[in-house]
Amino acid sequence: MITYIFDETDVFYRSPTGAVKAPGVIRLRIKLRRGMAVSARVCLYPDGGETVRKELEFDHVTGAYDVYKGELNIVLPGLYWYYFQINMRDGSVINAPAHEGGSYQITAFTPAAIEPDWIYGGLIYHIFVDRFRHGGELRLRPGAVYRPDWGGTPYFLPDADGIVRNNDFFGGDLYGIIEKLPYLESLGVTCIYLSPVFDAASNHKYDTGD
Repeated sequence: MITYIFDETDVFYRSPTGAVKAPGVIRLRIKLRRGMAVSARVCLYPDGGETVRKELEFDHVTGAYDVYKGELNIVLPGLYWYYFQINMRDGSVINAPAHEGGSYQITAFTPAAIEPDWIYGGLIYHIFVDRFRHGGELRLRPGAVYRPDWGGTPYFLPDADGIVRNNDFFGGDLYGIIEKLPYLESLGVTCIYLSPVFDAASNHKYDTGD
């Protein structure tokens, strides 16, 4: 039997979802199996910091569930974690989530810049550089595996050592993007958002090395 329902990607349960501006407020809802819980609280702690507990209040009934709600005040930017403590009528306490690690994450940031006016009403085009277009001389870092089959499927399974290396490259680069600028302009693109372009061992380059 499901004791609680919470989905951090759904605005009904958490608003806003994703990263949040600091200072800011996050509104939470959780569904508890009707009649099984006495009370519930949300527990928030910064990365490596002390836990703050806040009681949730009953909101309404929907189907077989009682809905509880509350708010989290995020004052400073940083990495935060939170979980729910549910006090059951039989005296037991359930923590949610129940998976390993036992917490949901909040990334709080302070905006460092104001968006320029020209970006509004335009079209942003996201490019994963390695798979967009190859232009000019092939340039690969040591340890990279070149894939000449442009439309092939990347290696995504663990190797013999059990490691997913993501080190196969198809050769897309900034020169290829430059060659396609007239085409992108013809589509009405006003802003290009690139996946990381830094030196890295993996093709997605989120493991930035320099």
